[in-house]
Formats: sequence, structure tokens, C-alpha cells
Amino acid sequence: MGLLVLIIPIAIGVAILRLPFRQPKIWGPVRCKRCQYIVAGLEGKICPECGSDLKVVGTTTRDGFLPPTPAYLAVAWSLFVLFATLIPVMVLYLTFVERYGPQLIEAGGDFTLESWPKRAKDGHSYSISWEGTNIGFSAAPPQVVKVRLVKTDGQRGLARRVASLDLDERSDRQGEISGQVRKWVEGSGIDSSDEQSGHEVEGIERLVHGIFARPADQPANTRMTGLIIATGGSHRSSRRPNRFDLAPLGVCAVVWATGLWCLLKRRGATG
Repeated sequence: MGLLVLIIPIAIGVAILRLPFRQPKIWGPVRCKRCQYIVAGLEGKICPECGSDLKVVGTTTRDGFLPPTPAYLAVAWSLFVLFATLIPVMVLYLTFVERYGPQLIEAGGDFTLESWPKRAKDGHSYSISWEGTNIGFSAAPPQVVKVRLVKTDGQRGLARRVASLDLDERSDRQGEISGQVRKWVEGSGIDSSDEQSGHEVEGIERLVHGIFARPADQPANTRMTGLIIATGGSHRSSRRPNRFDLAPLGVCAVVWATGLWCLLKRRGATG
């Protein structure tokens, strides 16, 4: 079955390419192929109309065919490349090359970090998320991780995001995340000297460091430190088209342009 997918389009393309040469037959006298001047009965081999050497440009016969027009050649050759080149090349590419080549990977993660048991009044939790896109064989570590503080109104039970913090990979390498998170937490009205709040700051630091180190799936409901629990996980998109998928189109474009140029050049030389 797989072989037929290659053979059938090629056969269709070859059949199409032969169509331009089945033009109406010439039932008149012998003519010069370049200018169609009647040269029947001439003793020499030079056309008296255009001066062409009849040995080079050729002559038509009573059972010959008219040469195809350039437009007809262009259409026929384009259809030939479509069936006999593009389709087989795409089949071979998708079967043997695409699965082993670089892929466009869209990855991201959403986590919630909170104390347990939950605070009865004016509780809060943290939403930690990241996303990134790269072309390669695995998901690349993110450049920025966003941390949001979510406060809960104890009376109405309404959650609202009141602040956010962007942490970059450079800060993680230099060990600056803990200080940045602590300063941000205190600026949001939370006492970081509180034991539980201190565990939250440490939990954020550990979780963000793990994301920068390896953006893989994180187990849900993970005990971090103290009474801190992280829930959520990472995700990775399925494969999507990328610039490497243009390679078969580039190959076919070269074949189309080169072949068309040769056909038109040959047609111009023969009439």
C-alpha cells in the first residue's frame, strides 16, 4: 500500500507531462518547425523565410505534431511536479524524516502553592505559571516564571489576585530568588517572619528552581516543606508545523523552476 502511494502520483504526473506533445496533427505540406513556412521540395536545408538550418530546427511531416505552446508546457509541468514530485516527497518526508527532526514544542505549567490547613480568614495562596516555545527535541527551560499572590476574603469567600512577580533564570542561578520573593511578599502585606509564611517563601523558591532546572511534569499534591502543598503540573503541546516542514516544498520548487526552464529553452530551440 505504501509503495502505491508513491507509484500512482508519479504515473499520473508522467501521463500529464505527455499530454502537451499530443497536439493536432499537421495534414498540410512539410513546414519549418520554427516559422511554419512551407519548405516542401526545397533542395537546400536552409529555410528561405527565417533562415534557420532545417537540420537543427527540424521540419514537420504530414503525420507530425505541432509543438506545444509555452503556456501549455508550464501548466503540464506544474501538474507533473505536483503529482510526481511534491506528493511523493511529502510522503517520504512525513514517513522517514519528520518524526526524527526538530519539532516546535509549546510547553507550560500552572501550579498552586498554599498552606494546609487553609487559613480561616484572609487566607492566601500563590499561583505559579510559566510558558515557552522552542524548536528542538525537548522542551526548553523557561526564561521567566510568574508568581501571583491570591488573597481570599474570609467573609465572602472571594479570591482575587492582588500582586505578581516575574522571576528570571539569571536570578535563580545567582541565588537571588529567595530575597526577591521575601521582599515581594512583605510588600504585599504578608509578614515573612511568620513561620508559616517563611515556609511559603521557601516553597516558592524550591518550586521555581525545579521549573528552571527541568520543565518536566511535576507530581500533583506534592508536600513541599512544613505544611505547604503544591498542586498542578506542566504540559506540553503536540507537534505542530515548523519551518523545517518547508524543506520538501523548497526541493519541489527547485525541481519545478529548473525543469520549466529546460522545457521552455528546448521548445524555443526546436520551434
